[in-house]
Amino acid sequence: MATVDINSTSKFCNKFHSSVLLSRLQDQRKTGKFCDVTLKMHDKLLLAHRSVLCACSPYFDAAFSSGMTESRDGVIDLECVDTNAMERLLNYMYTGTISISEDELESTLQAVDYLGIGELRDFCATFAESIDINVNNCFILKQISCRYNLMKLLRKITLYIQQHFHDVLESGEYLTLTCQSLIEFLEDDNNLVETIHNGEIVTGEESLLEAIVKWVRFADGRQEHFLTLLSKCVRFYAIRKNDLGEFIQKCSHLREDMAMHKGLNFLSEQLAYGANSQAIAAKNTRRRGNFARVIAVCSSTNTLRESNLFYANLLEERRWVALANLPALTFEAAATMYCGSLYVCGGLAKTGKRSIVRNTMYWYDPMLNAWKELSPMLKAVQRHSVTACNNCIYVIGGLETHVVSTVMQCYNVDADQWTTRTSLPAARCDALAFSSEPFVYVIGGWESSHFTDSQCSAPPCRYNTITDTWETLPSVPIFRVITGRSWVLEIKKNNSYLLTDFKGKGIRFSSATGEWTEMSDTCFKLKLGASVKMCCVVDDPPPSRVLALSSCRSFYVWDGETGQLLERRPPSPQKESDVAITLPCQFGCAIDIPVQFLT
Repeated sequence: MATVDINSTSKFCNKFHSSVLLSRLQDQRKTGKFCDVTLKMHDKLLLAHRSVLCACSPYFDAAFSSGMTESRDGVIDLECVDTNAMERLLNYMYTGTISISEDELESTLQAVDYLGIGELRDFCATFAESIDINVNNCFILKQISCRYNLMKLLRKITLYIQQHFHDVLESGEYLTLTCQSLIEFLEDDNNLVETIHNGEIVTGEESLLEAIVKWVRFADGRQEHFLTLLSKCVRFYAIRKNDLGEFIQKCSHLREDMAMHKGLNFLSEQLAYGANSQAIAAKNTRRRGNFARVIAVCSSTNTLRESNLFYANLLEERRWVALANLPALTFEAAATMYCGSLYVCGGLAKTGKRSIVRNTMYWYDPMLNAWKELSPMLKAVQRHSVTACNNCIYVIGGLETHVVSTVMQCYNVDADQWTTRTSLPAARCDALAFSSEPFVYVIGGWESSHFTDSQCSAPPCRYNTITDTWETLPSVPIFRVITGRSWVLEIKKNNSYLLTDFKGKGIRFSSATGEWTEMSDTCFKLKLGASVKMCCVVDDPPPSRVLALSSCRSFYVWDGETGQLLERRPPSPQKESDVAITLPCQFGCAIDIPVQFLT
């Protein structure tokens, strides 16, 4: 007699069950069969099954669970939701799919937020971020991103508007903005208001004047905002007087309106005061768009040839970009930073087999990506030291044609004038110099033109820029271990200076206490066989970091407080044929440059 295993089982799985079920429920919804809830819209009634609505939306689940009148009657008032958007969401609930266009984005987001359908909000946000931004939709998308907290989209749109400022003005889309929104738009420091080509301003701050007048005349009742917009949004010191005068003359016919008359009188006052009389250098006073921190260097082909090639390295992107070249070829020039700009002076000019000591002074303005030749030095020098202090630039000693100099040359930046100050206590070239107002410090160097000779025997000294006097200082510990080819670096956080040879030796000077402190013998150390060709300190953002470009083209990054190595960034993958970065570098610095020059 056969036996039967009563424990045997069989399982059936219909992988199409859920989709078939939803399809049948969708058919029922369209015909109204078994529907137990009505969604009341502006001009339409939509039928649905409350079980489906509750399963998809926290809003409906709460409404039908609360025992409210709407729950008992089976009618939900949704007049605050767009009818077409609600139909799209209903179709999604019953089919699991949805499709929206750019024009439908805002109404769909509003409905999704109201009903709390999280996965659809994520879908709308992703779709919004994929939309191509242009001058016709940028303000609409910005409004949507602000209203629904789409921060990634907002950052993308903000950057687009900043970089396409004049295209947006040309399109006229800004004309529909409210006064407050227009002020926020025009006041943005990161707007690329002043565009530069070959060191010349192509479009500038004066373009805002025309834009404001167009906005005011676009609709009635806006004239009263004219004066407010002018005073809040326009930086008159950046406008040439001739341009401002021509604009006032061009708008003279608008004086018939009292509010416009007051605004034009305000413009006339700016013209009378001298709209562009201030010398503007700092980045926060000019609007060049977004800025990037780069390491800028002037390369030289080798130790025997001069160069005027100037490059910027974008550290995070590991690429070099060519900047404006120096006006003339030079070699062994010295440089210093002042008010965000770079000043380069002296060095050698080579003509055939001869070398001529230069007395030139050049100023690099990162706002224009342009060089300007300034008044020449009183003494032509090479192997000199240079530092900025108390609104002046000081050139210290150096090597004249065949003589090590004691001359202290002072350049007044505002007046573009040179003067000589009290001579150094001892002749020096290749000295280390730095400043801590009101003092200029000078350490070490060489007494003669030959490196084989002994180091300068004169002790460290400092110069008082106010009294024009020199003072001898105590000897610096371990300094004889640090040769004349060492570097001095300013750490702004604790008002200190680092002197190091990048071979493991270092000393720190505190400008607050005047004390020297010997550092660890492992600080600021390169790998064996490498040498530093250029270095600088980056304090923003904190903490302080020391960056150095090595002879193997790598960038080293140290902690500015401890001198410990943080990372070694490999050379740029660019080929020399793309950007011919060659070593050694004559000078270099960390500098903020508008991104329009770094493409």
